Amino acid sequence: HMFASSTPSTTAQSATATHCFLTISIAGSKAKTVVIELNTDLCPKTCRNFAALCSSSETARRPVKGGVAGERNAVRTYRGTEFHRIIPKFMVQGGDYENFDGSGGGCYETGGTFSDESFQIKHDAEGIVSMANKGKNTNG
Repeated sequence: HMFASSTPSTTAQSATATHCFLTISIAGSKAKTVVIELNTDLCPKTCRNFAALCSSSETARRPVKGGVAGERNAVRTYRGTEFHRIIPKFMVQGGDYENFDGSGGGCYETGGTFSDESFQIKHDAEGIVSMANKGKNTNG
């Protein structure tokens, strides 16, 4: 499970940086806190959305099997979500607060999507964080 929080701060790299913290537990044991620096000058909407999902004090609730068709988790947060996709030595994917399987989620403010931003940051090193989407202009 992930427990997240966000703290505005400044760094030498960017005067508009925000740091988010994800505390990750494995099988109920606290594993490690990961600090993520958001590049708010290149991707302000994406960073605002990510920080908001990290900042919520509520906990996502896993959907109940056999529940009402179409019923979704109303809590928009990373807190309590799981990594639903793990590819060793490559990446982990998580944060689906609706379905817990990568098929749900959305923008913190509206639950919908927002348009693409900058593609200037290359994913060519360890530690680069992205938000998954379902194609052009489907961020959320």
